[in-house]
Order: sequence, then C-alpha cells, then structure tokens
Amino acid sequence: GAVIAPGGSGEVEAQLALRQGGRTGEAQALLETSARIVARARREGPLPSWFELNAARIEAVRGNRAAALAALLRARDLGATRQWSDADLGVVRWPDQDPLLAPLASDPQVAAWFRQMAADRARELRETEALLGSAKVAWLLARPLAA
Repeated sequence: GAVIAPGGSGEVEAQLALRQGGRTGEAQALLETSARIVARARREGPLPSWFELNAARIEAVRGNRAAALAALLRARDLGATRQWSDADLGVVRWPDQDPLLAPLASDPQVAAWFRQMAADRARELRETEALLGSAKVAWLLARPLAA
C-alpha cells in the first residue's frame, strides 16, 4: 500500500500549535493517528530515513523517549543527514538543530551522531565558501542556463 508520511508539511508543528491553543484533545488525536500510520508503514516494509526522522519527532512529542530514540537511530543507520521538513517551502531541518529531537542528544550514540553532523556541516560550509571564491564558480555562473 501507499505510505503516508507522518510529520510532513508541518504536521508535528500543527499538533504542537493545537496543544498550545488549548485544543489538547485534537492534538492528541492527531498524534495517535500519526503513530498508527508509522506502525502500519513499518509492518509493510522498510522505510526511508526521512520517514524515521519524522517518526522520531512524533514519538518525542508523544513523550515516548524510547520509541523516539529507536526511530532516530534507525534514521541515522539509514543514512539520514538532513530532513526536508516541508518540501513545498524548501525548508531544511538538520536533526541536530531540531528542538523536538534535542532531548535525545543526551544518549551517547545520538550525541556522537549530532557532533559528526555539525562537523560535516561546517566542512561543507568551508568547501562551499572556497568554491564560491574560485574562478570555476564564476565561470559556471556566467554560463547561460540550458533550455
């Protein structure tokens, strides 16, 4: 069957907003629906890393640390480095900068992964800055776009 993405397009944020607005019943119902979608999708087969990142966020909001940690480590093992939290808006969320996942950083495995992620991001930034200063980038930017 088709996999519905939990936590995509701001779903987790909507749950939090409902909660903050005093609509806890609706927020809880949305969280439980998301958790059921995750469970059903896992029964159907392997999931991509972004799905596991969203599952970790859902479980973190539900207060289920063990399930959130397990999903986050599955995402890591599947090669997750970035999460597109809203593809329509092009918003990139790095797991180590996600406030919903921050409490999981007390786990040694997660802390090590988050440190590596921050180091990789810093390296990518240095490489990009060096490339942007090179003549090669200037040449590429001066070329007309292909039709």
